[in-house]
Amino acid sequence: MTIMLIIGIILIVASAWGKAFMDLCKHEALKDWGDWWSEHKSWINKYKNGDPNQGPAFFGSTTFLVFMTDGWHFWQKLVYDPLTWGAVMFVLAMPIHWAWSCLIVSITHKLIFELFYRIIKSLK
Repeated sequence: MTIMLIIGIILIVASAWGKAFMDLCKHEALKDWGDWWSEHKSWINKYKNGDPNQGPAFFGSTTFLVFMTDGWHFWQKLVYDPLTWGAVMFVLAMPIHWAWSCLIVSITHKLIFELFYRIIKSLK
């Protein structure tokens, strides 16, 4: 149970870190890092020659592999997958009512996200 709790916490922290990057992409705070990080420019990566009329840039680029086309979608994948698994592991490992565990996961995720968001934003 202890290892499951530790892994759950690590996954929740990783998710919060990813959420910070995801929001920084959304707020254009990372646009100086290149177009891949800019919400307003990165969408063209999904399409052949940046033109939606020419279809997807590669198989899955507009659907299940969209996380490979821009920073926001990349970090989105790294937010939801670890958060889902981390929350499940945390809830199963905690010897308290599942509702309290869910509340702890939610608050912890939001606090860690805020910390990472402020740190990463200050570094740019």
